[in-house]
Amino acid sequence: MLNFNSFGFFANLFVVLAVLIPVYRLVKNVLARRLLLGFVGLYLLWTIAPRLALFYVIFWLLVGILQRLVAFTAERRAATAVFAVSIIVVLAPMVVWKIWTEAFVIHFNLWGDDAVRAITGPWGAIDLIRDIILPLGLSFSTFRALDLIIKTYLGALDGLRPDEVFFYGFFPPVQLIGPVIQYTEIRDGIRPGGSSLREDLREGLLLILSGLFKIFVISYPLQTSSSMFDAIKVNSAPVLWLELLLFTMYFFFNFAGYSDLAVGASRLLGFEIGRNFDWPYTKTNPQAFWNSWHMSLTGFFQRNVFVPFGGMRQQTQYRAIFLTIMAIALWHDISIPLVIFGLYHATGLIGHRWLLSKRPPPASESFVRRLPKVVALVAFVGFSLPLMSINAHQIVPVYSALVGVK
Repeated sequence: MLNFNSFGFFANLFVVLAVLIPVYRLVKNVLARRLLLGFVGLYLLWTIAPRLALFYVIFWLLVGILQRLVAFTAERRAATAVFAVSIIVVLAPMVVWKIWTEAFVIHFNLWGDDAVRAITGPWGAIDLIRDIILPLGLSFSTFRALDLIIKTYLGALDGLRPDEVFFYGFFPPVQLIGPVIQYTEIRDGIRPGGSSLREDLREGLLLILSGLFKIFVISYPLQTSSSMFDAIKVNSAPVLWLELLLFTMYFFFNFAGYSDLAVGASRLLGFEIGRNFDWPYTKTNPQAFWNSWHMSLTGFFQRNVFVPFGGMRQQTQYRAIFLTIMAIALWHDISIPLVIFGLYHATGLIGHRWLLSKRPPPASESFVRRLPKVVALVAFVGFSLPLMSINAHQIVPVYSALVGVK
């Protein structure tokens, strides 16, 4: 059975942090600090399943080699070819997983279990009692690796040493949940004396409390709303819309809560990484929504899709918007519902951008004028969320029920 509870990972992380923080603060050597945090991240993956830890050791070893190759060939004739091959190799596991999900998961678990027991002998027997798991955290690791290689190709980073790649790849708080951190976000935070322990503890604990409140007080009571897709035939359209609104709230607060835990845990260690959400459901248009939703991921696609494809030029901005939002949609899953999700949001974003070109927004708006726009945005976003949870054959029944046709 496929089974994993994200909070179990953070519960283990917080227990480890109780010991790690005082030890980490006492260690002043940068190399020792990198290795300490890297091995803690590796240990946390091992507690989920040794095969998962082994997979990421191989993944980040390969990323480190490719990043050095990209740095070594910079300004040489082979630079572009090496860069292109590196991108393909890093993307391959995630793409294969998205397209051939069942086969990939089966082989991932079988190969991983055999490899762990072959390498570690009796120690590998613990892997046999672990549940079958998905390649947890693979998407976030892939985007972190891509960001590293792209920045190296552009000359923003030199070739990293193995300990630097190890530290970045296994940075404990973001192993499974976003934000999609950049190496530059944590590069300088590893140095001792860069931040106040008192301030780090205060800000970190506040973020963790915020995350726990969002997860257990707000989202946990709403989690049954996801069952609306199994009850479309027995509920009326108004009831389904109410369930959809509750599901929309659950979707945000659960994800944002876990992101707060990751950011807060990072701050306890002295790292100030960017927040992942900026209250997207209080925005008044699709562009503002996407600029405040999962900001580390949308920032990655803005840097690496929107800008290169002409998002900053008037004549190519609509093409860039379309490609960016489709890339974000297909990251979630390569499927018909997610293609429709991407087309839906691309239409909204392009339409909003076109309206702005005809009528610029007012400098400021009162709460009364903003409120209908906020309600409309939440409805716009909520209407698309079923596409992230249903199969292609469910599209017509679900949306027919939402408009009162059964």
